[in-house]
Amino acid sequence: MDQLETLIDLLTCGDLEADEVRERAANVRNAADDPDLDWLDEPSDEELMQVALQSQLSDFFAIGDKVDEVHELIGETFEPPFPEYPHPPGTPDFLPDDYFRWLDGWLAKRGPGYELLLWGNQYDENLYAIVVRRDDTDRVLELARGLSLMVERSTSRSMT
Repeated sequence: MDQLETLIDLLTCGDLEADEVRERAANVRNAADDPDLDWLDEPSDEELMQVALQSQLSDFFAIGDKVDEVHELIGETFEPPFPEYPHPPGTPDFLPDDYFRWLDGWLAKRGPGYELLLWGNQYDENLYAIVVRRDDTDRVLELARGLSLMVERSTSRSMT
């Protein structure tokens, strides 16, 4: 597997067959010819890859314009689902950074341990999040940096 295929495999927690990983990686590599991405106005190679990967893995992303919407989508992928979006008593606002720290504790306890990563997106106001195995996070971030992609831990946000 090359770097892109390895990244796709890690971002999908190994849920795709090897031929599906290769196919999606090929689609990302050929994104300049994808008519569904014609709306991008002269993107750089990195921007094109960022959007193409997001498109190819859209079924693995939780996407919403509010953190509580993203929470609902993430929670539904686990059994049992997560509790409702937290609204701690006595706090007027539960800020996104507070939420991401709260969620990190829940994700760490599920299955092999998971972590939420935020995917950079400069084309709309939505939040793009993806859950990966906690043990794979450092490798995902390393591969993403090597491919000039914008990805970060939700607990150390700087993109927003």
